[in-house]
Amino acid sequence: MYFIPVYLWAIAMPLQLSTTIRKSAPSWHRKIGTITLGISGLLISISGVFFHVAGIAYQTHDPVGSLAWIFSNRNTTTVLAAWFLYVTIKGYLAARAKRFDQHRRWMVRYAAAGYSVVVQRIIFIIVALVYGFNTEAEERFKRNLFGYLLSIGVALSVVVAELGLWVHSRPAKKSVKSL
Repeated sequence: MYFIPVYLWAIAMPLQLSTTIRKSAPSWHRKIGTITLGISGLLISISGVFFHVAGIAYQTHDPVGSLAWIFSNRNTTTVLAAWFLYVTIKGYLAARAKRFDQHRRWMVRYAAAGYSVVVQRIIFIIVALVYGFNTEAEERFKRNLFGYLLSIGVALSVVVAELGLWVHSRPAKKSVKSL
């Protein structure tokens, strides 16, 4: 249930973010967007909630309410799934209402939500290569670290996306030559 929508998303999202495709082939942009939002976005969100409910996402054995528990893989996955669903719906509704500037902003947030998992995996691989995991105690640390890094991946992706939206929404400064 999870991997097929993720692969569709991974293929479709760069195409959706392409200005060239969006401007030169708007019908393809809409079709790919329908697949990306309607199928992948919703299924990925539902899968994230399912991971929590079914107990598939690893939960630490730290005390409830502790910082380690709050940023565990299970809790972060649930929050990310809810955010992913929210930005999916907001982006879809903005496009349907032909508010394309708002649609674009929500889709940047949508992409950031999806790419936060990629950021998590990249950081995890770097940590694993540098640190290495061999013993059973390190295995528990690795599972906890996986969740913490998802929190970091989400935070980094959201900050970068919001910073990019802020920079692109600022009015252009007039150059000295145009004065």
